[in-house]
Amino acid sequence: MTAHRDAPRREVTESRARATKTVPPLPTSAAALAIGAVALLAGCGMLPERGCPAIGLATGVSLTIAADIVPADPPAQGSLTWCQDGACHEVVLELFAGSDTVDLGCDGDGPDDACSASSVPNGTLHGFWPAPELLPGAVEVAFSAEGLDEARAALEAGEVSHGAGQCRIAGTQLALVLDGQGLREATH
Repeated sequence: MTAHRDAPRREVTESRARATKTVPPLPTSAAALAIGAVALLAGCGMLPERGCPAIGLATGVSLTIAADIVPADPPAQGSLTWCQDGACHEVVLELFAGSDTVDLGCDGDGPDDACSASSVPNGTLHGFWPAPELLPGAVEVAFSAEGLDEARAALEAGEVSHGAGQCRIAGTQLALVLDGQGLREATH
């Protein structure tokens, strides 16, 4: 009876032995060739690149109203109109209090020491309107809000971009400032 129990095990072991094949190692020159091919592909950009950073770039119109012309009772919104290539767009632009960042210092000089900053109102107003239809080039702009005189200007919208290669993203932006001199393009 013992022989009968051992028979199936012996058949399984023999079938496994027949199914298993030993692959001979690559000759040294073939291994060097394989390593060289991988290095060549990596150097030529054929291997997948790392992912692009998850940052965005908003196409649109931004407006900052200087603190010295903001009325005592600041408006919560204004009317922004821009015309380009014969098409005009008028939107209600929400305005928010602007701020500056104030450095509050660090606990020490080491890389693990904590540093902090605070946001402090600066009296300006700021708004942004996403405008995917905005193209680089000439733009006529008008803005009005309660307590402020209407302002108009003929300006240039410009293309801005971030990143390089397949990670490059681009968009059109028009950054405006409304101050005592009128409506003009913001300088960075």
